[in-house]
Amino acid sequence: MINRPFVFVANSSWYLAHYRYSLLKALLKQGYQLIAISPVDSSSEELSSLSIHIPWRIKRSQDFNLFALFKSFLKSFAIIRVIKPLLIHSHTLKANLLFSIVSSFFGIPCVLSFAGMGKLSKSKGFSLLIFKNVLKLIVFFSFHQRSSRWIWFNSPFRSIFIFQNPVDLRLFTDSIQDLPRDSCHLIYGSGVPSAYFSHDIYHNWLSTPCSDLQPHFLYCARLLRSKGILDFLEFSHSAPLDSLFSVFGEIDDSSSDSLTINELSTLKDDYSSVEFHGILKDPLLNFNSSYPVLVVPSFYGEGMPRAIAEALALCIPVICTRNSACGIFDSSTVYIIDNTSIESLVSAYSAISRDFISGILVDRLLAGRDFVLSSLSSDIVVKNTISVYDKLLSASPSSYILTKDKSNQYSWLPK
Repeated sequence: MINRPFVFVANSSWYLAHYRYSLLKALLKQGYQLIAISPVDSSSEELSSLSIHIPWRIKRSQDFNLFALFKSFLKSFAIIRVIKPLLIHSHTLKANLLFSIVSSFFGIPCVLSFAGMGKLSKSKGFSLLIFKNVLKLIVFFSFHQRSSRWIWFNSPFRSIFIFQNPVDLRLFTDSIQDLPRDSCHLIYGSGVPSAYFSHDIYHNWLSTPCSDLQPHFLYCARLLRSKGILDFLEFSHSAPLDSLFSVFGEIDDSSSDSLTINELSTLKDDYSSVEFHGILKDPLLNFNSSYPVLVVPSFYGEGMPRAIAEALALCIPVICTRNSACGIFDSSTVYIIDNTSIESLVSAYSAISRDFISGILVDRLLAGRDFVLSSLSSDIVVKNTISVYDKLLSASPSSYILTKDKSNQYSWLPK
């Protein structure tokens, strides 16, 4: 058996360490050798405990810089040429574009995960045209590969696309005509870790109903305008008396949509009733509150907001936009708002309060927990993802680079 490594690619080490931890652990347990390619950040050390980590010097702030994009491509090409992996699993739009091209040159089986379509998918005009053409380029290179130095051929079984929600899957299939059969798979994000199902529930939403309660509204995301951080802060001025507010997340220097350090400093003064906790590992799991409510006022191109699934696993009520529900969650388990106006947020919380007093809320919360356990657990996601790997490796043609270099096929380290 060829024992070459699997390569995982993302635009941050944090993404792989946070969202692919369970998958990497499962693959290690099965004896696979793993290599991660991602920029160095605060999670690189943790990622290195699961795989060999190769720093990838890219900047998300340069996504639209063609020169920087070409440099990133050359680095990616050189790395893969040396590693000669058995399979590449790439995440996010930019990485997917680059590694669809690189894998095409070398004929390497490739899994491309779309962890949400991002801001471009919500754009219009020229920006939307660019987005759709990027998708077409990804598809073109994903299904072509080199068989010799100058000969390329159509290879409809070399790549598989994974989408985290049915909305993105539908957007993709509507944008791309004549996709190879069974090339697209729907797998809900990275899954909720088992710790969320074995954790004791400390809050009081499952207790005896009462009218005297103090809600604690939580925001868990990057501090991006499109993710609704400003709407959440404004809500703190109009929420029920004695409400508590906490923000878990940090600014993103790579995004022009992010709050800046100076803006954040000003906002902390203007919204003194809101506690800013920065990054806290598993905040919903490790932050105790009597009556927590997760608020997701996002209009970002989300994939599968894991915070929503984590909250439901812990029986925490969720207020979210229809956009962030992503076609996965519905009004039977979450409280959906069509806009982020103060009136909509206040009305959604009033519905939670009424349902709590009437006893309806407990049934909704338990239904949400059952849904996450049956469909969104990390065990299910890992099993489905490894099944995709097996399917791809059994169906894809021989890799050009491994066929050319037969002496290294059975060694996971190149000589």
